Amino acid sequence: MSKTSLLRALRGEELRDKYPQIIEHCKISSKISLGIEELQKAIAESATKLLMAIRTPHIKV
Repeated sequence: MSKTSLLRALRGEELRDKYPQIIEHCKISSKISLGIEELQKAIAESATKLLMAIRTPHIKV
């Protein structure tokens, strides 16, 4: 792992500690559309889990 990658990973951990509602970190580039599908999938999965939690509060998602 390069120094840059390590620093980004550590920064991500700091952000998750400060903002526990962060679910996932997706690397994207709108310039070349890199990671857009991964981001869309992560958003859809998170929205589905949230909806399920609202509809069935007695079941842990």
